Amino acid sequence: MISPKDKIRVLIVDDSAVMRRIIMTTLLRHADIEVVGTAEDGLEAIEMIGRIKPDLITLDVEMPKMDGLTALKEIRKLDRELPIIMFSSLTQRGGEATITALTNGASDYVGKPSDKTNMAEAMRVLEDELIPKIRELCKPTPVKPSKIIPPKELIAEVKQQVFAKPSGLPASRIEALCIGVSTGGPAALMEIFEAWKAPLSVPIFIVQHMPPKFTELLASRLTSVGVIPVVEAQHGQEAFPGKAYIAPGGKHLELRKSGAKVVMMLNEDPPENSCRPA
Repeated sequence: MISPKDKIRVLIVDDSAVMRRIIMTTLLRHADIEVVGTAEDGLEAIEMIGRIKPDLITLDVEMPKMDGLTALKEIRKLDRELPIIMFSSLTQRGGEATITALTNGASDYVGKPSDKTNMAEAMRVLEDELIPKIRELCKPTPVKPSKIIPPKELIAEVKQQVFAKPSGLPASRIEALCIGVSTGGPAALMEIFEAWKAPLSVPIFIVQHMPPKFTELLASRLTSVGVIPVVEAQHGQEAFPGKAYIAPGGKHLELRKSGAKVVMMLNEDPPENSCRPA
C-alpha cells in the first residue's frame, strides 16, 4: 500500500466540468496519484497552489477570468520548479498556445481529446500520455555529488566562448552542432537561441519530441528570438552553415554527405531508444 506522503498530489485546472471529471476519474485509477483539488480558471488555481501545495498541475489553455498562458506566467513568478502540464487542443490555435506555454516555462503538454463526449477514448488518451508524463516529471531526482557540478566561473567561461564568439568554432574539426531535447526542451532552446550573438560557422540540427505541427511552430518561434534562422527540415534538403534545422515530429533526421554537400533525409524507421525523431 502506498503511503499518502508518497503519492503524487495533482491539481486539475480546466473550465470544463466534463473534462475535470474525465481527468479526475483517470487519475484516481492509479494508487500512486492523488487529486488534491480542481479549479475552473487560472485565478482560482493560483489561489489554491499556496494552500494545497500540489506536486504537479494540469493546466487548460482556454479559460475565462484568467487563461492558462497568463496563469502559467503568474505561477512561474511564485515557483520556477513546480511541474506544469498544459492541456491543449491539437489545432493550429492550440498548437501556437502550447508552443508559447512551453517556451515560457511549462514542463510538458498533452493534447486534449477532441470529443469530450467519448469518455472511453478520452480516458485512453490520458492513460497513454498524461499518466506517464506525471510520473516522469514527479519521480525523485537522485542527489548528485557536488564535486561533479561545474563551478559558476566555468559555466560563465563556456557561455562566453560558445555564445559570444560562435563564428570561432574550429570548423576543421566540428562539422555540425546536434541538439536532442525532450521535456523542457523548448524553453532551453529559447535560452540558447536568444544568447547567440551571431550565426555559427556550422549548421545546427535539432530533434525535439512533439507533433509535426508543433515543430514547425517551434522553428518559427526560435527564429523570432535570435539571429539564427530555424526551419523544419525537409527530405532531400541541403543544409547550410549558420542555419538551424529541426526534425519534423515523428520523423528521424539522417545526414548524408553528397560530395561537398550535407543533405538531410527523413524517415519513419522504428524509434531509437523509444524516441522518434532521433
